[in-house]
Amino acid sequence: MQTLKDNVHLFTPEILDEINQVIVNAGMKLKKKDIRMGRCDSFLVETNVHYPTDINLLFDAMRKIITLTVRYAEKESLNGWRQYQFNIRQIKRAYRAAQQTKRSTSKDEEKIQKRFELIYDAHRHYIQLSQSSFKNSTDFIDQSLQHQYG
Repeated sequence: MQTLKDNVHLFTPEILDEINQVIVNAGMKLKKKDIRMGRCDSFLVETNVHYPTDINLLFDAMRKIITLTVRYAEKESLNGWRQYQFNIRQIKRAYRAAQQTKRSTSKDEEKIQKRFELIYDAHRHYIQLSQSSFKNSTDFIDQSLQHQYG
């Protein structure tokens, strides 16, 4: 152990490269192939990546819940979801309102408190609307299943 401690500082990147070459050469001899060339294709694509946030994930979930409920209603020939696009738009509008509220950079405590209340109210409205839509969807599916299976 002491020998390792005494000599580890002598281990340089050049020595590591030499060790890698010895290992690669030994591996190629074992495989009996002398392949030293590789080929790779690559290209770059500019993308607009958005990082998920809680309110973004909630909107995606609500949009999917509503569309799946509508598909189920259409498949079973059930009524009650003809305004689903309007419902999605309402949720998206609340989502955008919550998303666009910004924190106050003011030094005035009263302005900071007012801005906080606006942010809180926008998020509360968004969550309440989402809860209401979720409840409507689960109630609809529960009722249709009760009618189907007694």
